[in-house]
Formats: sequence, structure tokens, C-alpha cells
Amino acid sequence: MGTDPTEYGQPEEDEKNGRGGPLRYQSVHEHWVRYSAAAGVDATLHQLRHTHATELVKAGVSLATIRKRLGHRNLQTTLRYAEQSDAVADAEVRAWRRRPRQGR
Repeated sequence: MGTDPTEYGQPEEDEKNGRGGPLRYQSVHEHWVRYSAAAGVDATLHQLRHTHATELVKAGVSLATIRKRLGHRNLQTTLRYAEQSDAVADAEVRAWRRRPRQGR
């Protein structure tokens, strides 16, 4: 696989089928099954979607933006991804405590 990200077309082209319409889930799934098998990756598309949303939350992307990106109608659905591990929560509190305070 080359290193040029445009080698396989522009990103906006990746979201369209050969006739210019949106990709069908079945088409994406079939490609993913072949690619993941060839790469020895054991993950489903849903797992990738969930991981992507979790990484966005960890990066501080707003839940409203994540909701739109995932196509959720209800923010409650997106809130599933906002659940953090105890280790992540502890690290955030430690970082907050170490930050310089104004007036001190």
C-alpha cells in the first residue's frame, strides 16, 4: 500500500459508488471483510465505529458533533460513548489539579 492518501481517490470520492451515489452498507461490509481478513484484523465495522466515537470523546470533541457524525437522532444514544474508564477520569482530575491557578 502506498503512502499517498490520494492514491485511492479523494476523500469525498470514497463516500460515493461508481454512479456518484452513496455507498451501500453491504458494499462497505464486503470490502471490510476482505481487507480485514487480508490484514489479519479481527474487528467488525460496528467495533470500528464505536472505537472512533470513543476516540473522539477522549479528544474532547463535543457530543453534539459526535452525534451528527454518527447520525444519531437522539443525544442519549451518543452518551453511551461518553462513559469513561476510571483510569481516564482519574488522569483528568490529576491534570486539573496540577494546572496553574490564576491568583495563586
